[in-house]
Amino acid sequence: MSERKFQTIDDLMEVYDCEFLEERGKFVRVTTEPEASAWYCRDCGSLDVDAHDGVCYECEREYEERRERYLQERAEHLGDFE
Repeated sequence: MSERKFQTIDDLMEVYDCEFLEERGKFVRVTTEPEASAWYCRDCGSLDVDAHDGVCYECEREYEERRERYLQERAEHLGDFE
């Protein structure tokens, strides 16, 4: 099989017959091949995670984007009062 870059659990499930192996907090580990597995984030479905450190990089990116928008809108709003 050619090297594919999977982004989400849905991408994996299109190719593999995934079976549950374990869960750790908001992360779930599933089989992909007889000797391989993958972790995914239960909240967003992303495979861009580090389950051992408890980090979903996709959720982190989304949080940072929302935070930046909030800070920008707040600065614009406060600028209206100057």
